[in-house]
Amino acid sequence: MRSRLALARIGLVLALVIALGSMPTHAQQQPRSGGTLSLPLIDNARVWPVVGGVPNLMVYKAAFNMLIRYNDQDLLPVGDLAERWTIGPDGKVYTFTLRRNVRWHDGRPFTADDVVFTVNRIWTNPDVPFYLRGNIDVIERAEKVDEATVRLHLKVPSFTLPWMLGYLLPILPEHILKDWSPAQLINPTPAMVRSVVGTGPFKLAELVPGSHARVVRNDDYYAGRPFLDAILYRVIPDLDQQLAQLQAGQLDFMPLDPRQLSAVQNNPNIRINEARQVNYTYIGFHNRLDPFKDRRVRQALTHAIDREALMRNVIGGKGMLSNHPISPWLEWAYNEKVKGLEYSIVKAMALLDEAGWKVNPQTNIRENAGKPLKIILETDKGDPAREQTAVIAQQYWKAVGADVEIRMSLFNALLARVRAGVKSDVKAHILWYVTPPHPDITAYYGCGQSTNTFHYCNPLTDRILAQARRTPDQKQQVALYRQVQERISADAPVVFLYHPFELQALNRNVQGWGRFGFRDTLNVLNRVWKSQ
Repeated sequence: MRSRLALARIGLVLALVIALGSMPTHAQQQPRSGGTLSLPLIDNARVWPVVGGVPNLMVYKAAFNMLIRYNDQDLLPVGDLAERWTIGPDGKVYTFTLRRNVRWHDGRPFTADDVVFTVNRIWTNPDVPFYLRGNIDVIERAEKVDEATVRLHLKVPSFTLPWMLGYLLPILPEHILKDWSPAQLINPTPAMVRSVVGTGPFKLAELVPGSHARVVRNDDYYAGRPFLDAILYRVIPDLDQQLAQLQAGQLDFMPLDPRQLSAVQNNPNIRINEARQVNYTYIGFHNRLDPFKDRRVRQALTHAIDREALMRNVIGGKGMLSNHPISPWLEWAYNEKVKGLEYSIVKAMALLDEAGWKVNPQTNIRENAGKPLKIILETDKGDPAREQTAVIAQQYWKAVGADVEIRMSLFNALLARVRAGVKSDVKAHILWYVTPPHPDITAYYGCGQSTNTFHYCNPLTDRILAQARRTPDQKQQVALYRQVQERISADAPVVFLYHPFELQALNRNVQGWGRFGFRDTLNVLNRVWKSQ
């Protein structure tokens, strides 16, 4: 596995050298203050950390801080609002020492009260269906020790918690939100959202649905005054429109679809980054609904897709095949022996036959008890890769006797339906996950967990994941996580497609950008600056 990853990295480096060899560099310039960074959103941003969605987090990450963030050199957890922390010998008590020089955007001091409020009233509050609760469901309560010290008491030992705390868990202001009801915390009005302040390097200044969001520099940021004056987020759902605005200089950054690379790689005003990201693209099934509650059907639909050919056709091969939800970048825990379900029309048809889905010779559509094998496959508008994936999957599944209809909707609308719990009406969908840089995937594949949008449940997998959380020994964790990868791959709760490389297109004047995926760079926007 290591040699394969090494070759992949060498190939990426050579490609970038070829593409960027003649590009001028600003590496020796001193950072300068001023300017506005312009970034795209594929849909409106609510700027509310209690709900998810990429457009939302792209904005709120500029305005809020977490207890812990990831180091931009190796993605290991480091302090953010917490200067440091200790773990009790039994693994059930975490003690955080908070920074003392932090203020909210309205000038009020940040204290332990804010952490205790966020943990007890939002993260662990059963009346607030916090979408990332599965990542931190080991937390029982937060306790204030003094103004700058907080203890987290856990239900069970967990040695993966620091990685979970670094993933999309901003601390919110107790002095503003203390009188909000659970319903208001779940779904505040736009006016309520605008009243909320953060501690981050930028302050929310403007939020215009369908148009843009804008944040402005926080001169009192604890880590030092940011270089940029402001960040403008433009709502542009279509990636081709984003590309046109990037080329026209109206955007400073966009994540590229691989097919767009040739249009910009020789542009002297644009720099291309190849970023590592712990992610994967998938076709998800609602595992509690017919026909997907039958494991044989899920396995058959996976066998029916030539995933390697799909990856070549959709993203030009710029990724690594996904066989389970653990990223190959997490080399220490990755199980390279799990090859996934190979492309085999013969196996797909045999499994469907075994599951009782027989071909009707008049229609060539499979039926079971008189019901046709009907699949409604949904994805979001404006992303060519996911749209093309839907068409390719439709063709593969039709070849084994499924009647497949493709439906598309705006990203936020689809995400809300996918995350509607077991009552979700989305039976099959194409999306992607970016996960914490750790193989603890309890929140995504644990029974009844918050981001388990596939409604997959295997009690044995749950027990193994829980055991992995409890052990501090990494070798023991490796053995457990490798078992998890084997079981989830065999259960086929989703069609694991690929781990795409993140192609980033940046205006050549943008400096200080991070080396990992843009979601991690958004944690350190105070370091980004624009040269002349």
